[in-house]
Amino acid sequence: MTRKTRKAGEAAQQEKDFPIGIEDLGSLFSSQPIDGPDDLPEMMTEMDEQMQVSIRNFIEATSKIADQVLGQGKEPRPTSWDLAKWANGPFCPRDAKQETCDRMSELLGTRITLPITLVGGLILTRERLISIPELHEKFRQATDAGEKVSWPLAPLVAAWQQPVREVQPNDRTKGRVIPGRLAMANGTDNRLDRLLFSPAAHTAPGSDGEQYVMPGFGRSDGFEPSPALPLALYDLGAGPATSRGKGAPLALRVFVESVLSVPMHEREKGQPVGLSVSLRHFLTWLYPNRVPAPAEYWPRLMMAVEALDSLDARIPLYDPRTERNELRRVVAIGGIPRGPGALDESVRIIVDLPSGTGNGPQVSDNLRSWGVKSAPAYRLLLNLAFHWYNPGVTAAPVGQGRSRRWVQVNDPDRYPEISDRALTSLAFPSSAVNNRRVLTQRAKEVVKILEAAGELRVIGKKILPPFKTAESA
Repeated sequence: MTRKTRKAGEAAQQEKDFPIGIEDLGSLFSSQPIDGPDDLPEMMTEMDEQMQVSIRNFIEATSKIADQVLGQGKEPRPTSWDLAKWANGPFCPRDAKQETCDRMSELLGTRITLPITLVGGLILTRERLISIPELHEKFRQATDAGEKVSWPLAPLVAAWQQPVREVQPNDRTKGRVIPGRLAMANGTDNRLDRLLFSPAAHTAPGSDGEQYVMPGFGRSDGFEPSPALPLALYDLGAGPATSRGKGAPLALRVFVESVLSVPMHEREKGQPVGLSVSLRHFLTWLYPNRVPAPAEYWPRLMMAVEALDSLDARIPLYDPRTERNELRRVVAIGGIPRGPGALDESVRIIVDLPSGTGNGPQVSDNLRSWGVKSAPAYRLLLNLAFHWYNPGVTAAPVGQGRSRRWVQVNDPDRYPEISDRALTSLAFPSSAVNNRRVLTQRAKEVVKILEAAGELRVIGKKILPPFKTAESA
């Protein structure tokens, strides 16, 4: 008998053994957080005493056996309730939970999907109730039979062993710095020691027909600037857009604001951090001049969260410790509150920056507003910030220790010229429009708008940072 033909009978038998139906159980355990067995009595106050005792005894017995299962392996090891508290919490990586679902699907022969809830030694899914002891027994049987399967809870245990640190978000609105290591290197300019990496996930032909996959992989024109971030990020979740009045994609703005919110002293460690902000505050990142109605922001935010989970949102990075390239999910959103009182509930964000990601270019103090008003202006300001950041040439150090930062210099001679072709790629890095003359004209219009707003200066063919943020060096 195959695993698939056994699944229906086994699931039915397991639910028969449990003193409450799976739908009732789901309602019970999803109504509030479960941090440990002491939370169970409060959740079952409306049940008769005999039912309460039956449920507690079943969970307690299952959890004790699960503790023995989870106790095997490399230290430290979680108890079933330790793992449940972590997996149900806001900073458990979605990747770990998704991989657990995929492995359970393979082992049990039935599709298991998110969300999942752990209650001691039990795993509650949309499809069925699974006990950790049962899962381990099926895993043992499969491995004894020579099947190539992986232990489903290994990703969750690994995440528990290396938990996300919660930090206080940076609440500055001026002088914010985006990490330099998130930028791709220009193929002709290695001055910032950034490594070129061209994963297939980000492959996209340029509007001029070239294989313009990433900065540095198109035709090279000396030291000209190219788009700083992977091309897919600029139109993340929205598709290529060239409308002059359209704001930047919400997913891109969530990505940028999340990264900017990691305090400078927390960036160097190369470990993921968790940020917790109220939905009200989170919305000010994206709608700085007003509070939108739920009907406006909710569907857009959910699409942005989905886009941030996609392969297009991964950043190609080189890890010097392993000497390997990787596609890293830098920003993940734990969930968006909904319903009455949602504005005062927390949005949980995980930001996983590479080690050595401290300093970088300073972004415009008005970046949030430009993100609402104009996608080309937003993209151009981001890319110019990286273009202007050349430590020792166009930027000079000020201060010492943790307070040390790089500030822009005023001397125009230190900045290179920008050709029309380069300017177009900075404002419309992934445009599907084939007429580059039209895009170039639009890019020049954006420059004029930004110059009039005091965001930049134009001297000949050079685009320079504004005087208000420049310092002599």
